[in-house]
Amino acid sequence: MNDYLREKQNQIMEQNTKNEFNEHSIFDNTKKTQCGKILYVSPPLTFPNLFLNHKDIIIDEFGLQGIPRQNKGKLTFFGIDPKYLEGKSNSHANDIIINDEITNPKINKTHAIFYIYFDQKYNHYFLKSLSKDIYFSLVFNPYIQITLDNNHKNYIKIGKVILSILIKNDEKIIYIKIKKGETIDKEQNYFFHEDKMPITIGRGNCSINIKCETVSKTHVTIDYDKINENFFLIDNASTNGTQLLLNEGKNIQLQGEMNFNLGEKQFTIVEKLNE
Repeated sequence: MNDYLREKQNQIMEQNTKNEFNEHSIFDNTKKTQCGKILYVSPPLTFPNLFLNHKDIIIDEFGLQGIPRQNKGKLTFFGIDPKYLEGKSNSHANDIIINDEITNPKINKTHAIFYIYFDQKYNHYFLKSLSKDIYFSLVFNPYIQITLDNNHKNYIKIGKVILSILIKNDEKIIYIKIKKGETIDKEQNYFFHEDKMPITIGRGNCSINIKCETVSKTHVTIDYDKINENFFLIDNASTNGTQLLLNEGKNIQLQGEMNFNLGEKQFTIVEKLNE
């Protein structure tokens, strides 16, 4: 394993030693995959600056497939080559390398943009953002519920409008701020208690009305899950789509088939049963 990647993983592991579960355990070659799920990550077809360790990006319970077991870790890092910042490109610290077509090294100060891992406690794959300087977006699939983050602000893009969503979980209140977008003259603030759920957002007869042509009549719905005690959002097959903007600290569950955008490039994530 590259020294930089080993150091990076060790730092993250030390920061999470108090967690109930350890998402960063190193691969144990005496174990076999138990989760029964495999994650396929398909990069764009035209991507001249994408370096892959192998032909296909396939992630299982123990990390990236197709590399020697002794080098295998549970985290699969996507990011830039640190040597690239110095004008060298002989060493690849991250598992998947994405260079200057996505990241401007004069702006980006981090080597890893995000990583993907399988969490045994929840039996799902997760993506965690690591970059302070880069916002990338996860594209919502219609009618698939996405749990909103209780610990950080959620920045949601619907059409050309940006929403900032903050959750006070102890009070079971969700705060929604319309930040900017076409025909939005000033910020608009709303808050709702969980007993007012579900709420709808769109340019039609909704709980929050946004007068913008890129916003559908009932663009998204936000509801509260009383069993798991969290708020979630659903895109109602909107015309112009819904995106979750991600930056450092964001941790998002990957479900079924999803897309995420880096710059103008779109990756597809497909979760399949292990045969």
